[in-house]
Amino acid sequence: MPVSPLNRRAFMAGTGGLTLTASGILRNSAKAAVEEQRIEPFSKAMQPLARPLPVPTTTFQDVQGEDVSLSHWKGQAFLLHLWATWCPPCIRELPDVDSAIHALGRNGPPIVAINTLGGDVAMTQAFYAAHHIGALPIYIDLRGELLKALGPLPGMEPGQKGIPRSYVVDAKGDMRAASLGLTAWDPRDVQQHFETLTKS
Repeated sequence: MPVSPLNRRAFMAGTGGLTLTASGILRNSAKAAVEEQRIEPFSKAMQPLARPLPVPTTTFQDVQGEDVSLSHWKGQAFLLHLWATWCPPCIRELPDVDSAIHALGRNGPPIVAINTLGGDVAMTQAFYAAHHIGALPIYIDLRGELLKALGPLPGMEPGQKGIPRSYVVDAKGDMRAASLGLTAWDPRDVQQHFETLTKS
């Protein structure tokens, strides 16, 4: 079962703040939960949807603060990945996503990774620097509008944010498959399974 991401802001609002000791316990508990979670291979985690669904028209922002929509990639198949700076599984997974896009290069699918509900451009840039992420372009969805438009995935618990999650999107702009939770981004597995899903 996927680990439900901890919304740090909601937690803080509900408790009125944490002591340093409690914060340390929280971080250690979240880290332990992620380490205990089974990481599925990309080819197993990425499951076909019951029917193809068009990508939402909701906009998000690029590193310059300009509005972008997923229609920008229409005409080519790509991977959509949603993550956040406060999400422990995302923190563990995103460097692997970055490594995959770096390893696959021009032969691999574009990966559109969007920081949703996880801070502005400056926070995202700081996160990239801290985790040595250099191949993924920066996109942000400050208010989580894209996440809201995508809706819940099968198996999600009530109130679960549902990230990290990823979608395979075909050249027509239809989502063909989705994954939820920690996923292993082995470049060869990503490439082969992506090609299988977008050719079917």
